[in-house]
Amino acid sequence: MDQDLLEELQLIEELILNGGLSQAINLLEKLSEQHPEDYHVASFLGECYLMDGKPEKAIKPLRWALKNAPQET
Repeated sequence: MDQDLLEELQLIEELILNGGLSQAINLLEKLSEQHPEDYHVASFLGECYLMDGKPEKAIKPLRWALKNAPQET
């Protein structure tokens, strides 16, 4: 993961901690379009959908993240 993306994800995490879940979801949706290959973004987006009470929207990004995350041995 590149440094810019890591910094964006950290800012989004701060938003969530400060009550900005809806804004965080909007930013993560944009990031997922810009970085469709990044499982961190997909996982974080899915988790945010769950926090927002939208499990049906969480399924697709969470499944994708699980499928594409590196497997630990």
